[in-house]
Amino acid sequence: MRKRILICALLFTAVCALIGGILHLYVSRIPGELIEYQSSDKWGAEDYAHMAVYMTEDAGFDANTMLRVKTEIIDAYTIDSIETASALYSASCEETLMLASPNSARTSSCKATVYLGDYFNFHPIELVEGAFPDRDSVLTDALVIDELAAWQIFGTQRGVVGLEIELDNDIYIVSGVASVPKGVYTEVYGDTPRVYINADSAGMRTESSERAFTSFEAMLPDPITNFAQNTLTTVFSGFSPVIVNIDNRFEGEALDDIRDKQTSLITDSSDTDYPYTEKAMIILALKASDVYAVQKVMMYLALAGVAVIFFTVFTPAVRFIEKLLSKLKF
Repeated sequence: MRKRILICALLFTAVCALIGGILHLYVSRIPGELIEYQSSDKWGAEDYAHMAVYMTEDAGFDANTMLRVKTEIIDAYTIDSIETASALYSASCEETLMLASPNSARTSSCKATVYLGDYFNFHPIELVEGAFPDRDSVLTDALVIDELAAWQIFGTQRGVVGLEIELDNDIYIVSGVASVPKGVYTEVYGDTPRVYINADSAGMRTESSERAFTSFEAMLPDPITNFAQNTLTTVFSGFSPVIVNIDNRFEGEALDDIRDKQTSLITDSSDTDYPYTEKAMIILALKASDVYAVQKVMMYLALAGVAVIFFTVFTPAVRFIEKLLSKLKF
C-alpha cells in the first residue's frame, strides 16, 4: 500500500510541476507581444526602470509642467548622487483632429498622438516607409501618419513620404508611414486614422497653453528597488496619478494585483485617460494574471505531492528509529 501511494504521489508531483513549468514559460512569453515592453531591453542596464505615469486632463500637466517635473526628478537623484544623464523622458496625449490633402478634397477625422521628448524611444512603432522626425532637426513641421491616414488622404499607403498634409489647417510634411499594429493592439487601436505629431511643431505650439498631457514616461536609474517609483510618487503627488513600472508588470506580485486594481481600465470606467498602448498592456497583463493563477495552483499541488512523498518515505524510518531508541532506553 505504501509503495502504491509513493508511486501515485511521484506521478502527481511530476505532472503538476511539468504543467506549472509550461505555464511559467507561457507567461514569460506573453509580454513579447508588446512593442513597449521589448523596448525596455534597449538600454541594456538592469539598474534602469521604465516608468509610466497616467493622469486626467484636469491635472493640468502641460509643457511647462513637464520641464518642472524633469527638474524635480533630476534634483531628487542629485541628492543621492545618482547620475541621470542617460535618463529619457516623454509626455503625450491623444486628440481628435482633422486631416486633409492640400491638393484634393480628401479629408478625414483622425486620432493624433501629440508628444514631447523621447516618445519613439518608448514606443518604437513599425514604419512601412520613411523615418521618425529628427528631434534635433530645424524641420519641426514633420509628422508620422499611419497606413489608415495615408489611404484616406492620398489613396495609397506607399510613396507618400515627403508629401504635404494638412492637420487642423496647418501644413506638415510626412516623414514616415506607420503600420497599423496587430495582435493585442487590434482590440484598442480602432479603425480611425492616426498621426503622431510633436507638440513643439509650429502648428501645435499655438495651442500649447491649452494642451494637457495625460501620459508621462521616463527611463530612470533604479539602483535600489522602487527608487524610481518612489521618486515619481513624490514628484507627482499633486496629480492623482496612476504610476506603473513597465519592467515588472508581468512579474508575480504585479500580476497578483492587476485584476483588483486595473480591470476597470479596459471598460474605460476610470477617470484617468489611458493611451491605446497602455490599454493593450492591461489586456495582456490580465491574460497573464489568469495563467499565473493556474500556474500557482499547480505549484502548490506539486508541493503537496512532495509533502506526501516525504511522509510516505520517512514516517516508517522515524518509527523504526523511535523503536530502536526505546529499546536502547534513550
